[in-house]
Amino acid sequence: KTRQCKRLFPTFAFVKRIFPYLLLLLATFTSYAQLPDSVLQKMQSMDTAILIKGHLEAAVLLQGTKDSVYKQHLKDALWLARLTNNKRQMSKVYNQIGVDAYYRNDVHSALSYMDSAALAAMELGDSAQVARNWNNIGSVYYVIGNYNKSLEFYLKSLRYSEILQSPDLIMAYMNIGMLYREI
Repeated sequence: KTRQCKRLFPTFAFVKRIFPYLLLLLATFTSYAQLPDSVLQKMQSMDTAILIKGHLEAAVLLQGTKDSVYKQHLKDALWLARLTNNKRQMSKVYNQIGVDAYYRNDVHSALSYMDSAALAAMELGDSAQVARNWNNIGSVYYVIGNYNKSLEFYLKSLRYSEILQSPDLIMAYMNIGMLYREI
């Protein structure tokens, strides 16, 4: 009996953690069923950044499990970010789609989305996000064996991370170390 309770407890904790996002998703799905004008009116009264973040976090939770639901969350997040011209969220969504493409070994899509993420972050002046995106782009080039391009992006990421004293600085150093070990 206690084993059953112990097995149920993590399930309840998981449900408790994702419950707010499920409510956000429910609100989003119900608004999709309405006419486009009423969707736009509803969105103006809601904080779309929270909806986008909910879709992104739901996608991350579902990554590797339910591919179609995972991709739908990413599409919804991107649609909302584009609709509201939210560059910060667009950068994060593009980056997540790029990371997903990277894990699927679709390097051309990964580079395209990660580049879009970096451009959106540059438009915002979000140097930390630009550094993360460049680090990710360097990783894609590393995987395909283009070590010169990989080093170029790792060094760009390192420069930004040093200026910002960002925690991403460690990742940049680790990636450059792995690259030199490979060469």
